[in-house]
Amino acid sequence: MLKAVSLIAQKYHVPCEVSVEVPMACGFGACLGCAIKVNERVTYGASVTSSQPREFILRSVDLDATKDLKGHRFAMACTEGPVFQASEIVWE
Repeated sequence: MLKAVSLIAQKYHVPCEVSVEVPMACGFGACLGCAIKVNERVTYGASVTSSQPREFILRSVDLDATKDLKGHRFAMACTEGPVFQASEIVWE
């Protein structure tokens, strides 16, 4: 359903944000259980669960280890989301 909405928004050049629902075992990005495939661009925002800046949280995870060879990476939905720009998500 989210993929369909994303494609319609893209077709009509309408900005679209989606809230992904994935299991979040730890809530801190340490277990990598909530990883979703996104385009290479890193997103920053306010952290809801931590007093530390989001940039610190993102850098505390080895981002090189979450990259694949096609210009994508895996974002942690618990720390970087769960709301993403629909155009950032790699829908498979």
